[in-house]
Amino acid sequence: MKLNNVQSGHAVDDDLNLNKKIGFGIGKRLILAFGGVGLLSVLVSFVSWYGLNTLSETQNQITEEKVPVITTSMHLANQVSQLVASAPLLSSSKTQEEREQQMQQILDTIKEARGDIKTLGSLMDDKNKVKAIQEKLDALPSVVTRIYEIVGQTQHLEARRKELNKKVAGLRSVVETKLNPMMSGVNFKFFNISDKWLAAVENAQTGRKQDLSDLQAAPLKVVNFIRSVLEFKSGSNLLIGLLLEGSQSSSIKEVKEAENNFIQSIALMANPLDVMAKTQDVQELEALFNNLLTLGMKGNEQDNVLKLRNAELTLHEESDKLLKVARTVSQSLSTEVGQIVSNLEKDMALAVKENHSTANNILITMIAVVVISLLSVVLVGWFYILQNLMKRLLILVEGMLKIARGDLTTRVNRAGSDEISLMGSVLALLRDGLVEAEELKKEQEQQEHRNEAAKKEHAEQLAKDFDEAVGRSLSILSQSVSDIRRQAISMNEISRNTLLETQEVNEASQVMSQDISAVASNTEELSRSITEISGQVVNSSEVATEAVNRAAHLNQNIEKLKSGSEEIASVIGLINTIAEQTNLLALNATIEASRAGEAGKGFAVVASEVKNLANQTASAIENISKLINSIRQEIAEAVDANVQITSIISEIDQLSAGIAAAVEEQSAATAEISRTVQSTASNVTNISLRVVHVADAIKDNDSTFSEVLEGVSHIDDQSRELNRDVEIFLEGVRQK
Repeated sequence: MKLNNVQSGHAVDDDLNLNKKIGFGIGKRLILAFGGVGLLSVLVSFVSWYGLNTLSETQNQITEEKVPVITTSMHLANQVSQLVASAPLLSSSKTQEEREQQMQQILDTIKEARGDIKTLGSLMDDKNKVKAIQEKLDALPSVVTRIYEIVGQTQHLEARRKELNKKVAGLRSVVETKLNPMMSGVNFKFFNISDKWLAAVENAQTGRKQDLSDLQAAPLKVVNFIRSVLEFKSGSNLLIGLLLEGSQSSSIKEVKEAENNFIQSIALMANPLDVMAKTQDVQELEALFNNLLTLGMKGNEQDNVLKLRNAELTLHEESDKLLKVARTVSQSLSTEVGQIVSNLEKDMALAVKENHSTANNILITMIAVVVISLLSVVLVGWFYILQNLMKRLLILVEGMLKIARGDLTTRVNRAGSDEISLMGSVLALLRDGLVEAEELKKEQEQQEHRNEAAKKEHAEQLAKDFDEAVGRSLSILSQSVSDIRRQAISMNEISRNTLLETQEVNEASQVMSQDISAVASNTEELSRSITEISGQVVNSSEVATEAVNRAAHLNQNIEKLKSGSEEIASVIGLINTIAEQTNLLALNATIEASRAGEAGKGFAVVASEVKNLANQTASAIENISKLINSIRQEIAEAVDANVQITSIISEIDQLSAGIAAAVEEQSAATAEISRTVQSTASNVTNISLRVVHVADAIKDNDSTFSEVLEGVSHIDDQSRELNRDVEIFLEGVRQK
């Protein structure tokens, strides 16, 4: 009856089903949980790899494509600027050495520019634009070569012209050396004739008769000779002045005008030379005349000053046209290169913006995945392992301890369908067996006289059943604990692998940060190159300023020459006044001769000749005045031309300032590129810091798994202790 009551009291707990199939057990749940955490770790690694790969591709695109193209384009722009500056320098070369040096520099610049264009062709996708730049650059060598040839010819012509100018200037000394002694002798003859006329007048007063025909003709011959000398001298000086003026002419039209004036003036010198040849040795004057003919009319291009200057100006005009062509081509090249640089800067700005956006998205994704991973670890470790598995195992162990201590009324928790519930069922079976054993023991005590052999056999059978049941339960418990330990170790290994991958990501971030630092360094080097170009433009501006100062000095010299011409005009005015006074004196002498009658006729002739000579002097002075006025006009035009030159040089100075401003803008653009690269480096550093934070979180996760392993080891120890207690219990039962 008592046994039946006990069995009825535990009807709910003892409704056992030891053969039920375990569905989704602890092992599968732990595998699923740890597999999910592992997948999240793999997802973190994939997101990190994808982010770094995206940033690396963008960085490679900037460092391997954009930056080299910009650097090459800036270098090409520098070469084009040097070509623009070198072509005028080649055209203005004064010596053969300077000409060859400038030509070699231009050829080297073109060679470097071709290398830059070749580099751009390998880097850029737009091959047509590169081809257009190449075609424009190929047009420059022929132009520069022709300028080089023109400069060589111009230098040769200029050197020859200077030699001829020295020769022309030397002709003045020949005129002065030869004609001044002639004038001195004529003056002596004139005074001698005057003395003879005075003697003739005295003889006429005394009534002496004499032949005056030779005496009357002598003054006329002297006056004609003087006129011839003066005409030859003035004509020679005029022709020399025309040659010198023509050799300094700034246009072909002025050279033609000087040549026409020379032809008209030289025809007037033949008659005075014939007159002087009758009484004087004029071989040197004839040689002078022939030299003037050669220098102004008959000579070839190497001996004729005017033809030489005409050829020189023709070459200058051709050189100016070629310079305009070179300047146009260079400006077109600069425009093309500037457009390339502008487009690349826009592309880089867009790429950097996309890079920032990608980095932010990757950072947000990584943070979300890490948070989910941490929450998953916390949920699995705390709510399932600690709050569910460990709690149920501890309750089961506590029930085992109570049963082992003899409390057979302990209620066994068998809720669930996993291994722990199966262990609970086995423990309930064990408890029921103990209850039955206890009841049997009490019944045996009441029935001492029953068959001891049957009792012992029945006790051994119970011990055997108990041993099998407990052994099975402990085996299942040990297997479950082993599975938990194995899964925890596997999860710990996954965590360590994730930590290693995170460290590799951190190292890759540091390498990429170093690459970005290298790009920043290269950008700073480019900025220094642009600063050097700016210094060269400033030097060009200083040279232009020096040219303005020298032009001002030249203007002062021209003003002094103008003042000198005004003084010459005043001297000519004085000479004109003297000629007028001489004319008045001749008129008075004529009046006095008429009063003297027949005796004064010879004196009247002399007075008439003196008057004619005075008139001729006045006429010559008038011509000289016109020539001086022409010279003054030319001086005024020279002043205006010098002012224009000063204005042009000032414009060049302003252009240099404009170039300097453009270089400053390129420097600012390069500084912006450097700032952008530094910002990218800062973002990469932030990513590296985030990766370090992820690594720290994984380390904390590793610590949590260590705690789980420690708890599993504790369960294993308690299971072994329970096994020993059961063995002791069974041994005691068997001994009884």
